[in-house]
Amino acid sequence: VHGRSLSLSLSFLSLSCLMATHCCPPGSEPRLAATHAARSSTQVVQGDVRAYIVGSGTRAVLIAPDIWGFASGRHRWLADQLADAGFLVMMPALYPTTEAGAAEGDGWHDDHTHPGFMPFVFAQTPEIVMPIIGKCVAELEARGVERI
Repeated sequence: VHGRSLSLSLSFLSLSCLMATHCCPPGSEPRLAATHAARSSTQVVQGDVRAYIVGSGTRAVLIAPDIWGFASGRHRWLADQLADAGFLVMMPALYPTTEAGAAEGDGWHDDHTHPGFMPFVFAQTPEIVMPIIGKCVAELEARGVERI
């Protein structure tokens, strides 16, 4: 972008975390329902990546949502707050949905004690997630972003 290259630093959970048989301590809270009225909506970018995009500018924040998905909890509230601070914010749907007929969501939609939960978590490998992140970076570059 304008003679400069964007740098992207990502980290993934250590393999020791991935070896766990469960994600949450007994008695943990379930998936947090979204209660915020989002200021934007999901857009499709780079051909096939669904992302919540809000704000504008040459500085961007790329949010990687947790396993519950980009439409759960306080994710969009956080994105809207960052947009208010002057950032272009992109939060992609990184995971397939487990909710039948879900048009706006992604991620796990059942209780974290469900026997299918950890196999779902383990299936979300860097080989699946990183191409999505790469497309998001390309989209941000195309929108004139200079810093992520």
